[in-house]
Amino acid sequence: MPAANSIDSAGGSGTVAQAIIAAVTQVEINAGTPPVPTSLDVFLKRLDGLVVFLAAAHEEVFELIHDKELTWFPMSQNPVAPETAKAYRHSISNAAFLLGYAYLETFLADIARQVYLRRPKMLPEEKQLAYKDIVAAESSGEILLLIVEKEIRSVFGGPIEDVQKHFERKLNIRWPNEPEIFTASRMRNCLMHNGGVVDPRLAGAAPTYPLGTLIELEPDNVHGYGLVARRFANGLWENAVRTHLRGDDSLTR
Repeated sequence: MPAANSIDSAGGSGTVAQAIIAAVTQVEINAGTPPVPTSLDVFLKRLDGLVVFLAAAHEEVFELIHDKELTWFPMSQNPVAPETAKAYRHSISNAAFLLGYAYLETFLADIARQVYLRRPKMLPEEKQLAYKDIVAAESSGEILLLIVEKEIRSVFGGPIEDVQKHFERKLNIRWPNEPEIFTASRMRNCLMHNGGVVDPRLAGAAPTYPLGTLIELEPDNVHGYGLVARRFANGLWENAVRTHLRGDDSLTR
């Protein structure tokens, strides 16, 4: 005697067959829908791209640029590449470092944005919008996003120490103990705002960079900061998920 849920001999589909078809269909749907990358995924992917960018610091690439410069960049009229392979290597390394730090800032802002959008009651009550911004908004969700962005700009326009305080005191997200993140912030400020010259804050944080000297990073230096950034980002993301973002499959898969 066949079981009640078996497929009949005429080829009709019973409940088991229906279940199999449904399961296969769901697998096909899942297979065709790639998971949405998290902020951590995006950040790490960007750092991976910098590894390729740093490969351009090799002397062979420098020599090729010198040979092909006026062909590749005809609008320049005159050679503009660094005169030596060493200067070129430092330029590439400094640029890669700045890009990596910008990616880190974006990653930090993305976490804060996700937390505030998920828990808007954590936003400061005194945060206000201009009347024109409120009128232009098409929904309450858009108004919330405007408030969140204003809060993020007020925090990330300051020093990294203020960002750390914001994460720990306002967002209640533990900040991983990675002192080199603060050193990287001071180095970024020197490269961006002090002509690449070491200022007292960087010299105090990193004795290997004497006061008044020119910052000339090597690819290995940038790779080292990249490893620190990866470790820091993984720890911070784990803390953010544990504190605020748990339960969202797109974030915690």
